[in-house]
Amino acid sequence: MQERLPIAQNLQVIELHDFSFGHTNCFTLVIHLLRKCPKLCKLEIIIIKPESYQSGEADPCILRDPDGWFRDQDLSDLRTVKMKSFSGLRQEMLFIKLILSKAPFLEEVLITESVDIDTSVSLEVQREMTSFPHASPKAKVVFMDPS
Repeated sequence: MQERLPIAQNLQVIELHDFSFGHTNCFTLVIHLLRKCPKLCKLEIIIIKPESYQSGEADPCILRDPDGWFRDQDLSDLRTVKMKSFSGLRQEMLFIKLILSKAPFLEEVLITESVDIDTSVSLEVQREMTSFPHASPKAKVVFMDPS
């Protein structure tokens, strides 16, 4: 199905609600959307809680780009990424890492953590994200209070 998605030349904003990074089909879809929307400026993802995930956990090797999806990916118009209900799952972290490495003019990644996230997990996530390479020297990762 994703191969048949038309190119949306002028689409600048995408909001995905009830998104599951733990589900392979959802994850594959967002990768294809990024490829098909070359003028995307803003991406907002509202994540469902991990316990709400259905079977079919996303294979982390997808994020290693086995099919070359990101090799020639152009995210040059992407300026803002917002993620809400972020829980620090491996797939979420690797997605942020990919975005940071492929968006040369990215200005900010705004992350609102899940209210259920453990403080130690939150601190580890924030520490790890500071080590991610950035294609944009202006990119800032900002953690927002969930309340």
